[in-house]
This record gives sequence, C-alpha cells and structure tokens, in this order.
Amino acid sequence: MEHRWGKRVIVHIPVQLTVAEPFFSCDGQVTDLSVSGARIVTSQPLRILSRIQVLIDASILPKGPAATLTAYVARHHTSGVAVEWCQFAPAAVADILRGLNRNQAIGVDRGERL
Repeated sequence: MEHRWGKRVIVHIPVQLTVAEPFFSCDGQVTDLSVSGARIVTSQPLRILSRIQVLIDASILPKGPAATLTAYVARHHTSGVAVEWCQFAPAAVADILRGLNRNQAIGVDRGERL
C-alpha cells in the first residue's frame, strides 16, 4: 500500500550529492520527484538515514539560482536511493513540479506516475 504525500513524477535531473559523514560528494540523477522526496540514481553507496545535500543546478530551475535541498536516505533501490526531504515541499521542488504541470520546458522530461 502506498503512503505518499504527493504524486510522483518521472524526471531526469542531474544533481550533485554531498554527504556529511563521511564527507564526500558524488554525481546523481533524480529520476522520480515528489513534494515529499525523490529517487536518485547514483553509483555511490549511501547509508540509510544519512543526511545529504542535493544540489540542483540553476539551469534546471524555472526561476532563481541553484538550489541545495537537505534530505535523508530513506531506503535503497537497485541503482541508488530513495530520499525524503527534510522540509516538506521545498521551494525548488515546488517550482519544478509547477513548471511540469504547466508543460513548461525547464530541463526535465515530463513522465507518468510510477
């Protein structure tokens, strides 16, 4: 049974991940986005409950500068992790989802619900 706070949308958003402990950063790609979290494909192993920073490049966002979102790793999947945002519906995520709802070109592919 699904217990999600928001509709998930398939996207292709390149991101930079920063992990505090142990400190390192790596590339990733958000493939599934909602107001409560995201699925991120990455080759780096991330521990469950790790607090991470997700940097979204300004070129992806419909307005404003680059955004850094704080999240924690909620679970693993075959090619990466699922994260939950520390703040529900961060402004950058809301902007991306609004842009998709208006069919605006903002550097992501509109997809269907998973």
